[in-house]
Amino acid sequence: MSAFFKRRGLVRRLGALCLRWRARCSASHVGLVVCFHKVGDPGGDPAVELVPSVGTRLFRRQLRHLRRAYRLVPLSDVRAVAARRRRGARFPVAITFDDDLRSHTEVALPASRAARASACFFLSGASLQSPFQFWWEDLQRLVDREGTVELAHGALRIKSPFDIGSVAETIEMLEPEVRDELAEELHERAGRWPETAGIRAAGVRALGQAQCEIGFHTRGHYLLTTLDDRSLQAELTGWRTGLEQLAGRPLVRLAYPHGKTDWRVADAARKAGFVEAFTSDPRPVAADADPHLLGRIDASPIACGHLALALAKALTHPYPR
Repeated sequence: MSAFFKRRGLVRRLGALCLRWRARCSASHVGLVVCFHKVGDPGGDPAVELVPSVGTRLFRRQLRHLRRAYRLVPLSDVRAVAARRRRGARFPVAITFDDDLRSHTEVALPASRAARASACFFLSGASLQSPFQFWWEDLQRLVDREGTVELAHGALRIKSPFDIGSVAETIEMLEPEVRDELAEELHERAGRWPETAGIRAAGVRALGQAQCEIGFHTRGHYLLTTLDDRSLQAELTGWRTGLEQLAGRPLVRLAYPHGKTDWRVADAARKAGFVEAFTSDPRPVAADADPHLLGRIDASPIACGHLALALAKALTHPYPR
């Protein structure tokens, strides 16, 4: 069985190499943006976890792959570098992290600095003063503890840990008021947040002092397309100023919660002063693309070959202009 998985890994790496070199022979003016969330041990299982952790060893291997195969650049430079790219040159890649997580300062920052890789951290500011977790984190804790979960609000039922993804997608699409009520139920049942939950003000300062780029991930991590115009404006501005003070610079880049948007939300992001905004569509960042509809590729918690192949495939993905 071990030999089988090694062969599959080799096939992925070879496939990625072929696709990447074919793309490099083109004169495409594109780059790539990778999205991480939690990193650190133990590694996670995407079959039963909503946001599985990328194990420390795997994370370091992925950073080495990115440095060898691509040109690592700050997120703020990726489109400009893509515009100057010539045929045969390596494609620029930027590294980003989402959510307010302690692992940003404990694992991601030191590993990135050791790999001489800059990173952008998209934060909400929800846990600056005290522990805080969002509804999906409470849902994960509840499912991990009980296995099967039936939620009174919304009549949602998880029959096994493998159902957590589909139930989370349903919750994500709920009207904001309904989702808030369900979040309260989840928190009551999951119990007190761990003291280590979230990232404190000192952690944000540490990221800023390390010259990391910091972006905004909205105040409450709602699916923005479900909000009315007034609520949308509040999500794009609330807590942003406080984060800017801690970071020591303006927050001019946005990661859409759940990686989803539409033209109305993108226009609101533009009017709110964001120069770029990112979805989770796995496509390259083109130099001439709409700056508020940029794609990112999710990092794999399984193997380095998975990420290598996903990035190489993205280079052949059509992108909107």
